Amino acid sequence: MAASQALRDDLPASGRIRTELRHLLRLGRTFLGVGASPEITELASAQPGWGWLPALSLASALALALIALGLSPRRHAGPSNEALFCAGAFLLFLPLCMRIAWPRVSRFERIGLLLVAVGALYAIKLLSSPLGFTGFDEFLHWRTAEDILVRQRLFTANALLPISPLYPALEIAATAIANVTGLPLFPSALLLLATSRLIFICTLFLFFEAVTGSSRVSAIACVVYMGNSSFPIFHSAFSYESLAVVFLILAFLAAVSAKADSVDSDRRAVILAMPFLLVLAATHHLTAFIAASLLALLTIIAFLRRGAPQRRMLPMILIVVAATSAWAWPALMGNPVGEYLLPSLQHGLEDIVQLLKTWTPVRKPFVSTDGSTTPLWQRATMLAALALVCLGLAMGFFRALDRADAKIVRTRGRMRISARWSNDWLMLLVLLTLIFPLTILLRLTESAWELGNRLGPYAYFGVAPVVAFAVAGAWQGRSAGPWRAMTAGAALGVVLVGGLFTAWGGPIELPRRYRVVADAQSVEPMGVDAARWTKVWLGPEHRFVSDRINRLLLAVYGRQQVVTSLQEQVDTSRLLFAATLGPEELHTLKTADIDYLLVDMRLTQALPRLGVYFERGEDLQRYELPPEPQALTKFNAIARVSRPFDNGAIIIYDVAPFARYLRNER
Repeated sequence: MAASQALRDDLPASGRIRTELRHLLRLGRTFLGVGASPEITELASAQPGWGWLPALSLASALALALIALGLSPRRHAGPSNEALFCAGAFLLFLPLCMRIAWPRVSRFERIGLLLVAVGALYAIKLLSSPLGFTGFDEFLHWRTAEDILVRQRLFTANALLPISPLYPALEIAATAIANVTGLPLFPSALLLLATSRLIFICTLFLFFEAVTGSSRVSAIACVVYMGNSSFPIFHSAFSYESLAVVFLILAFLAAVSAKADSVDSDRRAVILAMPFLLVLAATHHLTAFIAASLLALLTIIAFLRRGAPQRRMLPMILIVVAATSAWAWPALMGNPVGEYLLPSLQHGLEDIVQLLKTWTPVRKPFVSTDGSTTPLWQRATMLAALALVCLGLAMGFFRALDRADAKIVRTRGRMRISARWSNDWLMLLVLLTLIFPLTILLRLTESAWELGNRLGPYAYFGVAPVVAFAVAGAWQGRSAGPWRAMTAGAALGVVLVGGLFTAWGGPIELPRRYRVVADAQSVEPMGVDAARWTKVWLGPEHRFVSDRINRLLLAVYGRQQVVTSLQEQVDTSRLLFAATLGPEELHTLKTADIDYLLVDMRLTQALPRLGVYFERGEDLQRYELPPEPQALTKFNAIARVSRPFDNGAIIIYDVAPFARYLRNER
């Protein structure tokens, strides 16, 4: 070392600079893994056995008990509840991640630990709402499933989400369980979702294992995937995307199981994958289009790879099946997808252009529309999780390419450069990481943040194995020591817990207090009881107008027909918020055939947490103050309007006689 330093001192200044630059370049190449031979990522595994699985299962149950105490509504909301929840989350996932990252663990034990982790995440979601669904999207599909059970037919109109009845695979499966077992719809749906979660993680493990050739890398990749913000809550919800990702990964596993140079194997792969792709088209539109896009990219990769032309037939057949089914089903249903997705995409692109021009986020991270902010420690955990994922991507990108035998070859004398690789699927997953920054950018916009959240899980199909190569190859490598494994496991635990905190959607308030238009935080017993009252005392199928949350409760618990602009192109917001009944409001009452108005006086307490009181179109408006109480109670002064329900907080107005009077007035 001293001789090397002396030699550097003897060099001229320009020579020393070049030497230092070469040294920094070597360090950078080593850090990124450029040109390095693939590290050994599959160490000698232990013999198949239970290992620490029983002990960690017991520890996970105890940690879940802490989380349940924190979520218990019998406790007073405060720091103690929050501390119990957070302590339980870290005590639950850190030991599991450390054991999964341990070098010499049997494949059987790793699969068992993944099942424990997935079950724990689903249990946390269930503990937060054990008596009924609370997610906004869950109510939309709950109503569609109830319509199937009550009416005994498909494709019944749903004013909350008109496109939902046209993709009924989730509801068909849930109602089938209810009909066979005799259980109510809610436990039947929980049984379906729990089963699909377990199937998904097992299939994902097998898929990653087939692509990477390593059960160790596959298990670590599954942990990273569970750290994406959609997995803990959104993809465990009663929504069509939760089932669609299961069909997607099953189709991909069937396709990747084809063996090289085997026509019979290709034929079996097509036969196995085709049903999943066909069912996927009737399950969720966006996932079906993404599956077709990924298979198209796989086909391009197969054609660009030199040699083995017989391997191009499988992706070609699958892309034809996926693309045809993804476009044929919407065409059969009347092409509703364009009207549903294109406006959001257009507004999202406009917000992205504005963001790139000003470099000022349209949507402030960690700040809700009502001004509430996420606590500092929670933000630190989420940012640390994101930073670890980005670090893993930087260190694993070229290592994953090396694992795919990707090389850039330059032919001497002709200056011809060509790329070669041997693993098409791994190349697909590596290229998929390039859309990860786009998903982060979309979340900084007002109109496209939901699109960024929807694309995130599909980007993680590539992010997860690339980060896993960094963990198993660069962070641990050939080392079998405990300290590196514990450090890597702790990092994976932070990624998983950070994803859980991000999925929670704001400050962890336990038990959750009522907030104005905050989706799950706005679903509480008072609104549910009022909706049930309408079904018992007024009867079902009346046409109701209300705000974003109460019309969900009316549609599901009250079995009422809610009036929305999504289906009838009628703006009913001014009926509730206008200071007086002007010509526009009177015209709406005359033409919209409205029976009742449900007014929630709690809307006057604060601005909506989600930035909208009624529907998505309000996102372009900016509320400066909540509505005045006098605006919500203006119907009290009209003689022909009665109040069949009034508990001080929620008022139901019977406006049908007044509407008939307006229609008969000359």
